[in-house]
Amino acid sequence: MIRRQASTPNKPCTPTCVMLRVLGAAALLALSGIALLHDARPGLATNAIFAEAPIEIEARDEATNPRKGVDVARDPPTASGFVPLPPLETPFAQSIDTLIERSAHGDGVAGCRLAHGYQRCRELPMHRRTFEEWLDDTSALPLDKSTISNKTIESIAQTLEQGGKWIARLTTDCEGVEVPSPAEQVRLWRQAALNGNLASMKQYASGNAFRWNSLMGALPELALYRQEAPAMALELARQGDIEMVVALAVAYAPQPSGFRSLLAQSVTPDAAMSLALYNRLIAAIKAADEPQSQHLLMQAERAVAHLSASLPRSELDRAQQIEEEQRHWIPPRNAKQRPLSPDGVLGDIESGECEQAPDT
Repeated sequence: MIRRQASTPNKPCTPTCVMLRVLGAAALLALSGIALLHDARPGLATNAIFAEAPIEIEARDEATNPRKGVDVARDPPTASGFVPLPPLETPFAQSIDTLIERSAHGDGVAGCRLAHGYQRCRELPMHRRTFEEWLDDTSALPLDKSTISNKTIESIAQTLEQGGKWIARLTTDCEGVEVPSPAEQVRLWRQAALNGNLASMKQYASGNAFRWNSLMGALPELALYRQEAPAMALELARQGDIEMVVALAVAYAPQPSGFRSLLAQSVTPDAAMSLALYNRLIAAIKAADEPQSQHLLMQAERAVAHLSASLPRSELDRAQQIEEEQRHWIPPRNAKQRPLSPDGVLGDIESGECEQAPDT
């Protein structure tokens, strides 16, 4: 996803402003950064990628017009003769050589971990600066129990402690690491995706391989992305990735919201396709029966109502035809893993996702 940085005028921050910023930091760490402290969670078989059949990704101008686009086929090496992948908890700086070697021989898992590690190291200075600003804000906060509850004070202290551990872990991971250029970073994600790693395919197809603050350094890669992303996203949706079903449903909608993802800018609007994907999404959410997805369910049902009311009969019939074809897709799964965004914007993958097999 392109990261957009808003510019704000410099002005003093009042105690109330400071407290809100610190509490906002707590929310951000809870939703994103702290998850990186646990990215050493067990994955599935590291070498599962070696046993998979070649993947062919088909681009479609319409849902009924396959085989126009990118072929992602590979001849994976056997695991013999390669140094085993380092455990996830191994500092990235100590894993780079092994990851580079295995990635160069078509190991998508290694390529995913390599791209993910470099991405984290590239953004370390930004995270460190943000954390230091939080520390400054906290030091300026009057921790007076008469105005701030004990629970709030405890929450601030816990946030700062966890944030400090996260920055320390990230600093250790990246010690001595020379990060690639923005264009090279995108190419790393793309290569891991083309080697069949599903997490890398999601990172690349969603547009998350790009960053707003370095977009001009990867313009040739952006043009290539526009050609490849729709086909890759459709392949992920076909394999049951519910987040990509959401992203595509929003992307194909003929009347997008003010913000348009890179994926949305790379496809031709198709109301019938959007309607079919929204219906598929609604069925998956209802089957999962997850409370955190109820807002998304309401948004999807609203989109379906709007599309159904605005489309002519011919397009409604085509949407039904697309739905029939999609019955051969793997049912959407993993709806319970994390909240799904109604605007189709996906979060970055975590390193543990690099090793997940297709049926998880």
